[in-house]
Amino acid sequence: MTRDRNPRPEDREVSDGRTRPSVTAVRFPIGKAFFDRVFVLAFALSWSLAFLPRAADFLSPGFAPITLAGLVGGYVLADLLAGIVHWIADRFFEP
Repeated sequence: MTRDRNPRPEDREVSDGRTRPSVTAVRFPIGKAFFDRVFVLAFALSWSLAFLPRAADFLSPGFAPITLAGLVGGYVLADLLAGIVHWIADRFFEP
């Protein structure tokens, strides 16, 4: 059996040699991209509005080390937890 060197990305070969559409071939309506952008913007705007009343507290000189430690610690903890979840998913579940 000869394989096409550049198969269409929307098709994949199954064990018996036939091809079927892959999950990535699913096309979403145009509106999905619009709603995705709108909700991401709304999320960012809501967090910005929540931060504004406390901005002076976070930027004060006495609070700066605590803010920096919290940002770095939160980033490291989130990365560690995401790594553990992905390791468990890769190790114990099939893709």
